[in-house]
Amino acid sequence: MSASITAVAISYFKKAFSIQNFNTLVEQVERTFRAMEQNDRQNLFAVDERFYDEYFMDIIKITICFENYFKAVLIKKGYLVHLVVNKTAGGKFRPLGTTSQKPVRVSEYKKIERYYLDITTGNYEMRGLSKSTISFHTITKNHDYLKLINCPTDILNIIMRLYKVRNSLHLKEFNISGVSRNQNQDLKKLILFVNKEMIGMYNKISKRYSFNRIIDQINIT
Repeated sequence: MSASITAVAISYFKKAFSIQNFNTLVEQVERTFRAMEQNDRQNLFAVDERFYDEYFMDIIKITICFENYFKAVLIKKGYLVHLVVNKTAGGKFRPLGTTSQKPVRVSEYKKIERYYLDITTGNYEMRGLSKSTISFHTITKNHDYLKLINCPTDILNIIMRLYKVRNSLHLKEFNISGVSRNQNQDLKKLILFVNKEMIGMYNKISKRYSFNRIIDQINIT
């Protein structure tokens, strides 16, 4: 399951316009800065407007990518990502506590109950777990979760900055600062991380279990 969630995370990241066209973005931003330094009015607006138009959508795709990746890491390490419903089945799951406050191991859940056969549907289900999963906010603000996902501080800081912008989208109409040298440096760090940690991890699992699918890394210059 962690592999499939990681694959979904990667697909969101790769769909971001600024990621698909990263090398072009860097070249156009550098051309613009050179024009500013040389007072070259002809190249002052060298950046394709689509990078501005897609800026907020790119932020959404990138943060969704990392939210899924963090949950894939938790699953891989044997932890629940779904919320525990303590009132279910007469409160038998109450000893687990709640995943919105602390990580809960799958093994602890299975000590209480493995799978439940719903005779109305004929399906095996996991009682005591909500269809909702722990929030991105919980994962990135809870020390125990942060310790488990073990994300490098610089990468986490970039994602948190993007997440903050994502949460204020209704207050913004246009943000020219979203296309800049600093932003490109952040995107490059994220691309390198995705190539190594996400795509690298997925491809290792794919080879180990013969999934017959290899995800190509993102090429940057």
